Formats: sequence, C-alpha cells, structure tokens
Amino acid sequence: MDIEGFSFSSKTKLKMASNPILLNAIIRESKHILRRYDRIDDTKIFVRRYKASFGVTPEITQVLWESLEGIEMKEKPKIKHLLWALLFLKVYSSEEVLSSMAETTEKTYRKWVWIIVNKLDELADKQVRKFSIFSVFGEPT
Repeated sequence: MDIEGFSFSSKTKLKMASNPILLNAIIRESKHILRRYDRIDDTKIFVRRYKASFGVTPEITQVLWESLEGIEMKEKPKIKHLLWALLFLKVYSSEEVLSSMAETTEKTYRKWVWIIVNKLDELADKQVRKFSIFSVFGEPT
C-alpha cells in the first residue's frame, strides 16, 4: 500500500490502518496545516512532527475520526476540524495563532475546536483510555 507523499527508505513505516483512504486524507490535511504540502518526507520524521503537533499518531487520529462519525451532531465536521482540535489540545496556543495555521477565522476555528473537544470528551470513557498516550496518568478513580 502506498501512503501519499512518503519515502519508505527508512525502517519505520506507518502501520496500515483499516481504511487506507481515510489515513491518506488525514495525512493530506495534516500536511496542509503543517505547511508541508508536496513534500516527500521520511516516514519516521513525519510521524515525529505529526505527534509533536497533534499529540497522537495518524492511526489514532483515524480511530478518533471513526468514533466521532458514530456520534450524532447537528453539523458534520471534516477531518481538518478534528486536526484543529488536536492541535489546540497539544499546542494550546492562542486562537489567533492556531486559526492562522488553519487558514480560517478565529470564530470558525473556535466553533469547530469546541464542538470536537466536547465530542472527544463524550468519547473519553469509551475510547481515550485505550491509547497509551493517556495511560501515563493511570486509570481515573
């Protein structure tokens, strides 16, 4: 399977998730936010940059997206909205800075970030504990 825009010369490869088309869409959107479009990146370096920006791997992003799709919402979010929320949670910079990275207005950025953050909170008991990034803190009492 090919993952768009990657050189597989390194030993580290992305684990293929259940839906490679969705994984490609997540990678494409993340490259846009990170301003790395049309670049051939070493997979190991890309994953490091991705985790530094979004706090999780592309595969975990895919699981989160698939989980969000199962929740009733008034407006249907896009993959970029999940990435905006993950960026906000990881980087926790001002709306002005993050909305400029997302190439949108502060109002639109704020709207979608909080919709997604609240939905992720709803998923917390079901999904989040499964991921090792959150297991560092132990089980909640």
